[in-house]
Amino acid sequence: MTVAITGTLSKPRDEFAMRINATSNARFVTKVAGDTDYLVAARFDTVKARDAAIYGSTIITERDLELFLEQQAFPVRAHRDTHVSNWPDIIWTDIVENPELFLCEYEDASGLKSIRYISITKHGRNKEGREYFEAFDGLKMKTYRTDRVLSLKRIETS
Repeated sequence: MTVAITGTLSKPRDEFAMRINATSNARFVTKVAGDTDYLVAARFDTVKARDAAIYGSTIITERDLELFLEQQAFPVRAHRDTHVSNWPDIIWTDIVENPELFLCEYEDASGLKSIRYISITKHGRNKEGREYFEAFDGLKMKTYRTDRVLSLKRIETS
């Protein structure tokens, strides 16, 4: 498993590289390529982050990196078709044939905000009429409530 870094983090890059290489299943790389598993990004609006998202790398924050380093291992990334919905009452009405890449800012039920590159795969609503979409974030499939999306920007990939 490979991990790259872009931007200025709170500690020197060499220190993070050494800690990544000390985990049980990852090694630090300096460039993003098709085989890069994770990109640690100080900002999500950079060319390197966009390229990583296009390659299908999982883009994480420094906070995510610290959690993985504490665990001494990075999560094994799932494939797009491995999601089991936590929301069985959602009726999926629109399957996206050719998912596009988006930069999504989202606020969860506890008020925690996150920014992720995602590929939306389907849209639906529950019995109460609340709208949802399901998306792959490079790590796994997730279900999002549309009313908790703070911003959604389509990313040009060509």
